[in-house]
Amino acid sequence: MDSIKIISWNCRGISNPKTFSKIRALMRSHQPDLVCLVETRADANQAIKVCNKFSKLWEWAAIHARGMSGGIITLWKYGVGKVTPIAQSRYALHLILSTDKPRHWVLSVIYNSQNVQYQKVLWRDLSHMSSLSLPWVLVGDFNAILSIEEHRGGRFDRYAVKSKLFSEFMSVNHLLDLGFYGTAFTWCNN
Repeated sequence: MDSIKIISWNCRGISNPKTFSKIRALMRSHQPDLVCLVETRADANQAIKVCNKFSKLWEWAAIHARGMSGGIITLWKYGVGKVTPIAQSRYALHLILSTDKPRHWVLSVIYNSQNVQYQKVLWRDLSHMSSLSLPWVLVGDFNAILSIEEHRGGRFDRYAVKSKLFSEFMSVNHLLDLGFYGTAFTWCNN
């Protein structure tokens, strides 16, 4: 396999039938190899129920939500290669993928806290992953922006500290922002 297609979506809760239909539609239209869903708000039973609907063609790993907060589900097609979950925390799920090219690489699926103190902890913890010396892809909702150009509405000074910490994390770990496909601003609550 020369390339792998990944969809990452902050679904803001997976129990709504409309959300599940949207996931299925995205999977049909884009034919991804991996689907990373963040802010699922799914407890263990809900995650199993949702993932079992895909079980004929997909495998999965999940971090369960705490109450109505967080939650990550990552699905991968059978045949994409060997996928091994290696670590998880409240805000990150890490998998090693063994594929043809590159031979081994790490996928980290993130749903970061809004709290700057928890963000600092996650950036520190993620920095340890770079010591694996493997190609590393991070996807998800970082709840941080890299620059003022990514900000819209309200005052930027509220986000300045988070932006600085996120930029430092990217720089120290020699990470590149590959961009995305979709709308520039994903929130719709003014």
